[in-house]
Amino acid sequence: SFESDRMLTMRDIYEASLIPVWDKDGHKVAFGKLFEDQVTIVIFIRHFWCPMCQDYMKSIVKELEPGRLAQSRVKLIVIGCGDPAMIKSYNDKIVKSPFEMYTDPKLILFTALGMTLKSTDGGPEERKGKYIKHGTFMGTLNVIGRALMSMTPGVLVKKGGDIKQLGGEFILGPGLRCRFAHRMSTTRNHTAIREVVINAGVQLTQSLTHVRTPSEEEEWAARRKGLTKRKTIRKSIEDVLTRPPKAHVSSAVCGDDDACAVRTNHFVGTI
Repeated sequence: SFESDRMLTMRDIYEASLIPVWDKDGHKVAFGKLFEDQVTIVIFIRHFWCPMCQDYMKSIVKELEPGRLAQSRVKLIVIGCGDPAMIKSYNDKIVKSPFEMYTDPKLILFTALGMTLKSTDGGPEERKGKYIKHGTFMGTLNVIGRALMSMTPGVLVKKGGDIKQLGGEFILGPGLRCRFAHRMSTTRNHTAIREVVINAGVQLTQSLTHVRTPSEEEEWAARRKGLTKRKTIRKSIEDVLTRPPKAHVSSAVCGDDDACAVRTNHFVGTI
């Protein structure tokens, strides 16, 4: 039977460790290799098109920085359930995550770890995760927009994964150890990432807010410059479009009073 917070036994972890997952290059990796040497936070997301999980991933990227986790000898990985060919676009362009990502398309690992509940129920509004930034409708529109703008050709036809599959969060390793286990019971109840990090033993004496590196500062400045330029162009276009049409008088015919009068009454619009 399904239990949201059931801890994993050593036997559970051993059997799961033998199950393969796929990386962004389509290579097969034994799940156990990902946490055998250190404490590892393992985030299982729903399908790649899920707007709620994209919100969750963005909260992780905003809150955490790999270097600060490394100081506590903790790492974080993400596992989806769609086609491996989607990992690069999803991770690098959609959620812009610095964390390793894998996928379990046949849901063998999901099942082995007890994520057996299938649902599209978002649950009561008051119990949704605080990471949720969009409603289902607007979230779906955002996902479509991000996909069209960021996905490489051909990726849109790949399988994003079972839309009813729910995810979860685990803290495993080193070896056959389990410190934390949570399985989603609705599509909007991932555990807040800060709570997961605390359970992994990371000291929150400092804010986990990401600090930009020099190269990221340059990229941010370039993006701001581009945004400012686009806003200026947009404002210029709006000014032109809302400007009232002007009377146009041709100097070539102003010697003829009748002709000049006719040309003065001819309004020429601009774009």
